[in-house]
Amino acid sequence: MAITIRDMQGSVVGYQDRDGTVRNAAKKKIGAIHARTGAVRDNHNQEVGFIDSDGNVVDRYRRRVGRIAKDGAVEDWHGIRLYSGSAAPLLLDFAQTETKDTDGHFDFEQAARQAAGSGNTEFEQRLRPAQAPRERLKNAVMQEGFVSPSVLGCLGLFGAVLIGIAILFIAQNPNILRPAATPTRNAALAPSAANSAAANSANPAPQQTATPQPITGKVNVELLNLRAGPNTTFDKVDSLKQDTIVIITGRTADDAWFKVTVPIIGKEGWVAAQYIDMTADLKLLPIVSAPAQ
Repeated sequence: MAITIRDMQGSVVGYQDRDGTVRNAAKKKIGAIHARTGAVRDNHNQEVGFIDSDGNVVDRYRRRVGRIAKDGAVEDWHGIRLYSGSAAPLLLDFAQTETKDTDGHFDFEQAARQAAGSGNTEFEQRLRPAQAPRERLKNAVMQEGFVSPSVLGCLGLFGAVLIGIAILFIAQNPNILRPAATPTRNAALAPSAANSAAANSANPAPQQTATPQPITGKVNVELLNLRAGPNTTFDKVDSLKQDTIVIITGRTADDAWFKVTVPIIGKEGWVAAQYIDMTADLKLLPIVSAPAQ
C-alpha cells in the first residue's frame, strides 16, 4: 500500500510506494528512496541527497534543507511545516504532466502551493523569489540614468536633521567632549575578595538548558513487524527492514516493547525491544500504556 504525501492543507501531491518508489500526484515515477541508507535518487538514478539517522534532509551538496519532526511531518530549514508522509519531495523535482513551459519541469513546492489553492501564506511568501536588492535600489534612486531630485532632497533634509540633533546634544552636554578623569580608588571602600566571592555565590549565573534530542534506534533483524500495540495479538501495521532508523518515544513497564515513529514511511506503532539497537539509557524513555484492542 502506497503512502500518500500531502501538503499542510491536506491536498494530495504525491505518493511513496512500499519499495521506496516516489510518484507525483499523477502517479508518474519521479525517483526513489532507499529504505536502508536513506539515499534519494531521481529518475536518472542520480543521487540528489539523503535522509540521515537523525531525520535531517541533506541535499547533494551536503546542505541541510529540512528535517522530519517527531510527529512525522516534514519541515524545511526555516522550521516551516511542508508535508506529511515522506521527506523525499524536498530533494526531488516532480515531472509536470500538463504544462506549456519550455523546460517541462516545475518544483515540488510550487505544485503543493497550487494544490492548496492559497496564494498568500507565510510559507509561500518565504519561498517566493525576492527581487534583487540592487535592482530595487536602482529603480528607486535612478530615473532614466540620473539620480532622482526627490531622492537628493530627502537625503539632504535627513542629513540636516541629523546634524541639528548632534549640535543640540553637544550644547546640552558640554562635558561629553572633555576627557574623563580617572577616579582614585579608596582602599577602605573597596570590597574584599571574600565579599565578592560571597556575592557571586549568592547570585549564580543562570544556566542554559539544552534542547532534548529524540532517542533513535536501528532495526537489527532482517524483517521486523510494526504492530498497533505492545503484543503479538495486535494488528500488524507494517514491516521494517534491517537497519531502518526509528525514533523511540516510549516503552512498556517491563521494557519488552518500544513505541516508535518510523520517519522513512511516516508511520508509528510498537516493536519488540530486543530487535532494536539503541545507545541511549533505557530509563530516559517514558512508560506508555498500551492502546485498547
